Amino acid sequence: MAAVCLSCGSGARTVRPTREDPYVHAIAGAMEEQNRRLSAALREYAAAAHIEDSPYLWHKVGTLSLRVGDVERASSALAVAVHGPDAPIPWLRQAAAVHSLSGRPLEALKIHLRVLDAQPGDHGSALAAAKILVGIDESDSAAAVLETMDPPWPMERALALDRARLLLSVGRPDLASTLCESRGSGDPEALLICAEALGSLDRVDDAARHYLRAAGEARCQERIADLCFQSLLRLGRPAEAAEVAAWSQECPGSPGAWVTRKALALAMNDRREEAQDLLHARLRIEPDDIAALDLLVSITHRIGEHGRMESLLQRGIARFPEVSWLRLRLAGFYRDTGRTVEAARVLEGIGARVDTSVTAACMAGLAGAGFPDRAVALALDGQAVSTEIAFQVAAGWERLACIRHSIAAFEELLRQEPTNALACNYLGYMLGERGLHLDRAESLVRCALSIEPENPYYLDSLGWILYRQGRHAEALTLLRRALAETPEEPEVMKHLGIVLYETGSIEESRTLLRRASEAMPWDMTIPVMEEERQ
Repeated sequence: MAAVCLSCGSGARTVRPTREDPYVHAIAGAMEEQNRRLSAALREYAAAAHIEDSPYLWHKVGTLSLRVGDVERASSALAVAVHGPDAPIPWLRQAAAVHSLSGRPLEALKIHLRVLDAQPGDHGSALAAAKILVGIDESDSAAAVLETMDPPWPMERALALDRARLLLSVGRPDLASTLCESRGSGDPEALLICAEALGSLDRVDDAARHYLRAAGEARCQERIADLCFQSLLRLGRPAEAAEVAAWSQECPGSPGAWVTRKALALAMNDRREEAQDLLHARLRIEPDDIAALDLLVSITHRIGEHGRMESLLQRGIARFPEVSWLRLRLAGFYRDTGRTVEAARVLEGIGARVDTSVTAACMAGLAGAGFPDRAVALALDGQAVSTEIAFQVAAGWERLACIRHSIAAFEELLRQEPTNALACNYLGYMLGERGLHLDRAESLVRCALSIEPENPYYLDSLGWILYRQGRHAEALTLLRRALAETPEEPEVMKHLGIVLYETGSIEESRTLLRRASEAMPWDMTIPVMEEERQ
């Protein structure tokens, strides 16, 4: 046999065919022969079934169709086979399974319910029916099916765990917890489900105890340890979470991430110095552990060690120049401490090489630092437009006092995404603040509130627009609600103070305006208003 050329040109490589393995050849031949026989038998049974219309023959057609891989034909044939009232239970189970496999869940559900009518204690059909009912959003019906299962804990562990999980998913944590507690304390999976159920019942102490027991029973099983750790933090039990992390840290081959997790739990338990020591030790061993660096930055910021936080961020940027969030956090720190030029310098240029969400964050940072022109230039410098960037462009034009450009940009954004609550509120407030198109301004902010009804900033916007329309009583109600949600927000204090003065509450008005002035010393309109109202 001639050699087979795999490439052309000089030095072409050739591969000579190897001798076929006779064993493999024999198996392939046997499989082909078996498929031929199955197909022939299927044709004969199908012909006979069409003539005699016998359930037995249709069942054979369904079974053979399944063996040759024709699931659709199997489903149709088995549906005919079990149509009568006397269909055997095994046939019903098979038909239900094939209906599910072929994407006919409602047909499968009907057959599972037939099985349960004939055999109320059939756990397999009960669980299968409940899963289908959950999938079609019939949680009450699923719960009713699950409650009929008896005994409470069947012999098959997997079925029992499935039942408990389904009870949780249909809103019956009481039954799920009772079921899992009957299993005993040695099964970590049952303890996990029981802990989740107890947490849903607001039995936080019991839930925490079960999570801790689950982690103890499954010592060194990464998946369960991680679930228990995260759940304990979510329950507000960082001390127990630190204990789980300490156990996992000692396991053979334990990932170094458990050191960072333990530090996180310690920090949340107000043991920040211990957490810092752990993280410094971790970074000495593994300087590329960016999660440890991130947590250490957060802790130093929380305890007010701003110099150390700045140093850590600068070291991180030098080591990980491609990680954008480090630059964003450093720029935010500079902006918040009044070092706006340094903030702009850190942000300059990073938007060009990262995704659009980071570009939008850069634009917001530049605008907040007092450089809206650079923010707009960043977006217009060949950057692909996204919703986030379009929003920042429109906001940038407003900060540059190019109001017509800003309105046009916001209107274009809202044509593409009418339910963008942030854009609705921004444009509505911008119009209301300037006394422009107040009806349009009101409808925009009401649209934002229909999406986020309790957002205090949107409530403040609508209250201010209503004040501009002369509807002082309505404005007062909304602004009080906004201030109750954001009691330290100076802009809301200012708006409420003005409306209170207009409605005759002079002393409360002066208190709020004074607090707003102290928080916003750059806003010269507040002292002017106070002088005018003396």
